[in-house]
Formats: sequence, structure tokens, C-alpha cells
Amino acid sequence: MSKVENTSPFRLNKFDIYPDQDQIILGSNEYKLEPKVMLVLLYLAKHQDRVVTVDELLESLWSGMVVTPKSVQRTISELRKVFALDCGSNQYIQTFSKRGYRLVVPVSPLSSPKRKLLYSSITAIFSLIVIASLALFWLSPNEMKLQSLSPNNIHRVSVHPSGDYYASIEQTNAGFLVQVIKDEQPTHTLIELDRLNLLSSSLRWSDSGDQLALLWSDGEAHIRVFQFSPNEHEAPHTIAVIDDPIHRYRGVDFINDRQLVVTRSHEDEYNFQTLLMDIQTGESTRISELSKTLFAVAQRGIVAMTQMDGKQQQLHFYDVATQSLLITHTVLDEITGIEWPANSKELYYFTPNKIMKISLNGELTEVQKHHEGSITSLSIADDFDDIYWTEQAVAHNIIMKGVDGCCIRRITDTDADEYNAKYSPDGRSIAYISKHQGAEQLWLYQNDAHRQLTAFSKPTQITKPLWGADSQHIVFKNQDTTFRYTLHNQQLETLIKNNNFLYPIGMVNNDVLIFVDTNQGTTKGIWQKKLSTGELKQLDIPISSQAFVLDGKVFYQEHNRAELMQYMAGSAQVITTMPHHKILHLDRAPDQIFYRKYKQGEINNIYRYELSTQQHSLVIPRLSYQGKVNSVSQQGTYIFQKPQNEQGKLYKQPLTSHRR
Repeated sequence: MSKVENTSPFRLNKFDIYPDQDQIILGSNEYKLEPKVMLVLLYLAKHQDRVVTVDELLESLWSGMVVTPKSVQRTISELRKVFALDCGSNQYIQTFSKRGYRLVVPVSPLSSPKRKLLYSSITAIFSLIVIASLALFWLSPNEMKLQSLSPNNIHRVSVHPSGDYYASIEQTNAGFLVQVIKDEQPTHTLIELDRLNLLSSSLRWSDSGDQLALLWSDGEAHIRVFQFSPNEHEAPHTIAVIDDPIHRYRGVDFINDRQLVVTRSHEDEYNFQTLLMDIQTGESTRISELSKTLFAVAQRGIVAMTQMDGKQQQLHFYDVATQSLLITHTVLDEITGIEWPANSKELYYFTPNKIMKISLNGELTEVQKHHEGSITSLSIADDFDDIYWTEQAVAHNIIMKGVDGCCIRRITDTDADEYNAKYSPDGRSIAYISKHQGAEQLWLYQNDAHRQLTAFSKPTQITKPLWGADSQHIVFKNQDTTFRYTLHNQQLETLIKNNNFLYPIGMVNNDVLIFVDTNQGTTKGIWQKKLSTGELKQLDIPISSQAFVLDGKVFYQEHNRAELMQYMAGSAQVITTMPHHKILHLDRAPDQIFYRKYKQGEINNIYRYELSTQQHSLVIPRLSYQGKVNSVSQQGTYIFQKPQNEQGKLYKQPLTSHRR
């Protein structure tokens, strides 16, 4: 860099820039930048004596990635949002039409590179409510043995702020029990349920520990709030009953003793939003304009929310009183839940296979690695002594059944978890994923015999296999690499390496691969790659469309539109108007398309569209099978993955607290 070293702190007018920590400071406020945004700022600062073109930025900072100029435009927009906070200054980055950008503010090195840790507005709020000793704690797993608390089938847990007892959801032969447990013995049974959807169930204590919120769904959503007495021998009583038949929910938490924070969407949508809900009336108002916020937790008037952004997620910290967004962090993990203990400056989140904590300045630390099953809930008491979590271990077998309802046949029957099965176009073979001892492998079922096609070492994360039109090639992705397996020569080859954002969706022929680029969040690009030449080409398909490949043909539906389009060499043809604007397409026979609606009450029905008659019909009712339909063949059979057991386990891991 002309006036500063590559990662040395420097100043732009009133802003102090710390490249090594991806942070910008203005006065007493601290702002976190995405790493790529910081790299763009560094590049502009290094070449501030000239105009930097968009192509130069793409070549220098996005080398080897499939991106468009919109990626540069987005990073420039993010920088301008931060620099706009200096209201008394002129613009920092100048745009030169059809050329590029130039940093027009002088760069100067910081006289003192030493930096104070700042936590912006959140720290100011916490300093008023957190005692000094708690503010100086950090958490790290100690080496005590992992403890399994209960032999029962426990699926959700929430530990009381005191750490003396916890609430849990237990599955029994008769249904589900929601109980309060102390010293491994139930003290209160709050409610007994015949059935519930575990994905839409949640337990949360209020910060005071006087109230417990329970969320569950059995076709419609229900929330109950229980009041607890200081006398633990006195039975808790219900103070709020909220039943909602028109929304689907993901989570619930307390923001205070009168209001809940909930994440929900309309029954036919998956665009979850975060709302405040009055405990007594059930009336709700949106917290912010953010969409796709899957999970939310609250503490002292601040709500932490996760927001989907392609294959990554954003963690937002939002001040409800001032209606302002305080801090945003980008996380590449697939977050499936979050926990924010009272009086903690660190938020915890979990994925299916690990637990992480993130500080307010964005520092990530692994707390717990994958144990056995998929992590389903997480809870930490205020004393930070122990961390509780539940895991769900599910093994599936693959079953074949006739569309007419007859001739059930078990394809796999092992102790391994087997799923994501896919018929070949000719219907003679089935590719599927088998997971044994934590490692996923690609398998083939053909001529009544099973054959393992891959031998990856751990860890593995294999996507659903996709067949080529000739029934000889299988494309899939493992971690950040896309592979193709060819059956006739038993060869595994690498197609795309070191890319987290490209996901294959099918093959037009043996030489043309279609994939979706999720690097731009909701503005997805649909690309094709010619394997023989390496040529990349973005298809002229509207952004945010759902695209798929069936029988070597590319189809798509635009966002929130019902027309099913077929893409053909730069043009598109309307095939039909689908009965719903959100459709999951399964398979295509010569004259048929099989699909599933993303609509509550109908999502597990399988429908068929016949091109010759232009008729839609229900072919596989959701109650005719148990599990999840993976694929439908042109021979009139379908395969589904059936859960063999669904065991929930509760664990406790001691944590050691240290003073800084």
C-alpha cells in the first residue's frame, strides 16, 4: 500500500481502520466489515492514485470464483453505508461511470496502532446491567467427562437461570411430556401432548426465571406461558394461551415479562420474520424489516437474529427501544439454533454437528464438537457452570413402493443411516447416501446389489446425488468440491474445487453441468459449465428463480410466480401454470413431471403434471407412506426414506470459568 502497510491500521478522515480485525471505528462506535469488503477497501487504499476498474477488482480479489460485477457493487455499497455515518464529510469513494472506483480521501497511518476493545452500543447497555465480575468471564470446555443426563427420549431442553433445574420435552410411547426436572426427577408435568412437530417446538425461561414459554405445532401453532412461584413445591399455572392456525413458527423467547420474541411466517411461506408478541393478547408487531430471520433470542431489550443469506447466515444484534441495528456478523456455518445466556457478552449457536460461541466483536470459538446425533437444542444457566444440549439420532432405511399403493420393497436394511435416494432416468439404478460412523459415502443399488462408490475420510457432507441423462453419470458435492462418478469405468473425477457457493443442480448432457451460485444471497445466478473446455456461462434466467434439471432439460420458476418455464438456448417457454408459487420438483418422465407443494397441510403430497393432457393430479397422498419421498420413476414406483428410530438424548458438559 502506498501510505500504509497491507494490514497496518490506518485512518480515513475520522475513521480508524483495523484490517487484521475487519473493523472500522468512528469515535466510540465500532463496525464490523465482511472480510471481502475490507479487502476491497484495502485495494482501493493501495491504489488511491488512480481509478480501479471493476474487472481489476474481480480478477484480484475474486480469482477462481464465479461472480459478476454485482459482487463489487455490493461491497462498495457496504463501504458507503459505513462512511455515510460521517455526516460532515464529502463522499469517500467516487464512481467513474463504466470505469470503476477511486478512494478520494487521503490515507494516513495511525500514530498509535494499539487499539482498545470496543463493543459499540451493546457494551454501553451491558455496562449498566452487568456486574463487573460477570463481565470478566470467558468460557471454555473443561476436561470433565461428558454426562448423559437421562435414558429417556429427550428432544428439547431449557435450563433455569439458576442452574438448579431444567425443563424438557420428552417423547413417550403415548406422545410427548413437557416437564420440569430437578436432580434427574420430574417435579412438575406442565402438559401432555399427543403429537407435535419437533422442528417447530421450543422451550425458553424468562431472564427472571419466573416464567417458561412453550412453543409447539400439531398442524397449527400453540404457545403457552407458565408462571412459576418462588416456592418450588407450588405447581406452576398457565398465564397465556395463544393458538395460531395461519402461521408457522420456529422459535420463541422472552424480551421481558410481558412480551415474547417469536420467529414465524405465513402458513404457505418460508420467509420467517421476527416479531414482538404481547403475552396476554397475542398481538404482534414486526421488530425490523429484515426477512428470512430463522431464529431469534433476546436479552435486556436487545434481540439477536439469524438471517439467511445464500449458504451463509448473518447474525444481527438489534436494539428494540431505539429500533436500530447495532452489529452484524457473517457466519459461514449452517446455524440451526441460538442461545444467549443472561448477562453474557457472548452468544452461542449450534449447527447439526457443533456448538460455537461468538463474541460481540465477531471472535469465534468452538465449544463442543459433534458427538453422536444432530444437535437440536442448547441451553446455558446464568452461572456458566454447565452447558446442556439435546441430540437427535435418526436412522433411515430406503423403501420402494408402487404409486398404486402395492408392492412395498425394502431397498436398504442396515444399521447405517441411508437417505437422499435418487432413481436414474432409466429407472434401473438408485444412487443414495449412506452414513456410518459419522462419514457419508455415495452408494449404488443396481440389479439387486449394493456397491459403495466413494471412500471419503471424515468429515463428509455429501449433497443429494444427481444423475446425467444417460444414467451413467452421478454428480454430487462433498464439502466445497463437486465430483462426478462415471459408472461404466468406475471413475471419480473432480469438477469444481474449493468453492462453498456453487451447488450442482443437474446435467444437460455428459459435458454440460448446471449449477446455482449462492454467493450473492437471494440474487442467485444460474450457470452452466462445459466440462470439456471449462467454459463458464451465466444463463439468462431471472434472479431468485428456482431452477432444476430434469431429463437433461433446464426448468425454472421465477420468485413468487406460478409459471413453470423451460429454458432453451437464450429463450424460455411457458410449460404450465403450477398450482402454487413454491414447488419442489422431484423427477420427470417422458410425459410427466412429479412435484411437491410448499404449502402447509400439502407439503408431503406428491403431484403429477402430464404434458400431453396438461392435467395436474395427486398421485401419492401424504398419509400413504411414512417418511420422505426422494424420487419417482417412470415405471410407476417411488422411493422414500423411512425413519427406523428417532432417539433424543440429553447431555451436560461442565464449563470452567476464568477471570481475565
